[in-house]
Amino acid sequence: MKNILHMGKAELLMLTAEDVPRSLTAEEVLHMATALGAFWRYDYAAAELGRAGMHALLKSGLHSDGFFVSKILLAPESIRTILSHQIVMRLRDAQIPTPEYVAGVPDGATALGTQIANIVGAREARMEKTDGRIVLTTDLPDGATLLLVEDFCTRGTGFV
Repeated sequence: MKNILHMGKAELLMLTAEDVPRSLTAEEVLHMATALGAFWRYDYAAAELGRAGMHALLKSGLHSDGFFVSKILLAPESIRTILSHQIVMRLRDAQIPTPEYVAGVPDGATALGTQIANIVGAREARMEKTDGRIVLTTDLPDGATLLLVEDFCTRGTGFV
């Protein structure tokens, strides 16, 4: 397989999960997001030349020099499938037991959660937004294990 860091958008979209049998590096995921138009980074060089742009304002109220648009990154099924397998690889590497249920947080991680549930052989649990709150709508048996899948975090510690 060609080096992911040298692939353009068209080549990345043709990849399958089988093409990526190892854990991707943070640099590779960032390259994929950038090539797909799903990552924005503040341009400090332009700012030094007097063309200052804006920082991203996050839901947490913090500002960021970089921002992922998970909706764009996860839109292509091929990329979403690759990233689903990447998440499962990391869970297995960390020896996290297979959950009985998987739920993707709406709206951005619903399809991601569905794919992860299918990969690990778990049942899919559903969540929905109700009155601005996220509610689990699937009844789980007492003691059932649930993996919650999120598509982004607004309080990260930085990028590569």
